[in-house]
This record gives sequence, structure tokens and C-alpha cells, in this order.
Amino acid sequence: MDTIAEAEEPSRLRAAMVRFSPCARTAWHRHALGQTLHVTEGIGRRSSRS
Repeated sequence: MDTIAEAEEPSRLRAAMVRFSPCARTAWHRHALGQTLHVTEGIGRRSSRS
């Protein structure tokens, strides 16, 4: 994970570049305040969990 930008407190803004190996899996989790992902390459899969 490479941090691209991070705002000063009390802002929670943070931008990072994250790279995953082909067929990589991560642990499903939630972000209490939400999260926006911009997929720039490959295909992402959305959790079926609500």
C-alpha cells in the first residue's frame, strides 16, 4: 500500500494505491463511514453481504 494523500485531522480523508496479485483474496470487512474504491485494472468482486 502506497499512501498518495492524507489530510490533516479532523479530516479522515486518505488515498492510497493498493496492488493485489492475481487471484488474491482479502478478508471481507466493513468501514463504518464507508469507503470508495476506484479499480484501475482487473476486475473486482462485490461482497454479497449487506
